[in-house]
Amino acid sequence: MKIGGNFNCSNNRLKSLKGAPEYVGGDFDCSFNQIENINDLTTTYIGGDFYCYGNNVTDEDVRILKEKNIVKGKIYYKDSDDPAQQLFRGRKSVPGEEAVEFFKKHKDLIPEEKRKELGF
Repeated sequence: MKIGGNFNCSNNRLKSLKGAPEYVGGDFDCSFNQIENINDLTTTYIGGDFYCYGNNVTDEDVRILKEKNIVKGKIYYKDSDDPAQQLFRGRKSVPGEEAVEFFKKHKDLIPEEKRKELGF
C-alpha cells in the first residue's frame, strides 16, 4: 500500500509494525502503542518524520533503523520527544495563547471532530 501523505496509527495498542504501508510520503506516527521492536517495520520509505515515542524503543533499535535509511526526516522515539511533554515542560498549566499556538502547530494531537469544532 502506498500513502502519499501522513500515516497515523498511534494509540492502537499495536505490538508490531508488520503490515504497515510500504510507502509513506509524509510523516509516520505510531506513538503510544505497545511496540517493542520497530525493526519489524515493513515500510521501505518514509518521506517525513517518524514518531514512535510511548513505545519500548531503544537507542539500538533507532540506530538500526537509521542504517536502513528508510526515514528521510527525524526519528522521535524518546518520551521527551512527545510534543505534549514539550508544551508543559513540567508545568501544571500553560497560558491559553501558548496552548492555542501549540495545538495549531500539532493539530494531529486533537481528535478530528474536535478540530472542526475549534476551527483547526
